[in-house]
Amino acid sequence: MTAATHRIGGVAAGTLAIQLLPVDAHIKNIAILSMGSLIGCILPDIDNARSSISNKWKLVSCIIALGQVVIRGIATFLPGKQEKYVRQIIGHRGISHSLFMVFVSFIIPYGIGSFYNISDIQILGCGVAVGIMSHLVLDMFAGGVPLFSPVSTKRITLAHVKTGGAVEWALRTASILAITGKICKFY
Repeated sequence: MTAATHRIGGVAAGTLAIQLLPVDAHIKNIAILSMGSLIGCILPDIDNARSSISNKWKLVSCIIALGQVVIRGIATFLPGKQEKYVRQIIGHRGISHSLFMVFVSFIIPYGIGSFYNISDIQILGCGVAVGIMSHLVLDMFAGGVPLFSPVSTKRITLAHVKTGGAVEWALRTASILAITGKICKFY
């Protein structure tokens, strides 16, 4: 999927989360959750040097790329199956495209927010987790994701949609319609 589709899907997921999650409907909380969702919806692609998020956050992307090179170098000393496993975990659509990432993106801000009694951090973490989940669902239509990584590297696929093709545009349109329908309920 393209970054535009992920962003639209992230907004749709954030809008739905605002309706479903026990978040106070205060405009500040809506803005924080929406911002988190927008960050989360493109965050998993930080492991791909050609992604839009990597182009925006070059330093973070370079650090991740350097870490991948180091880990791949270390993995060459492992037996064949283990080396392949490590390469799958750290490569594009590896652990960053899994429920583990959703869990981490939620639990760390939730813990920090609880420790310091700052609910805004918890709401932001919830938004990031929702955005990442929307990314994973959309990528399940375009090649699949290792949803249960690091336990399993098996890719879960819902369909085989061509990136930039007609079906992707249909998914965008459906997301926009969902956003429009949900936003209207706020007023």
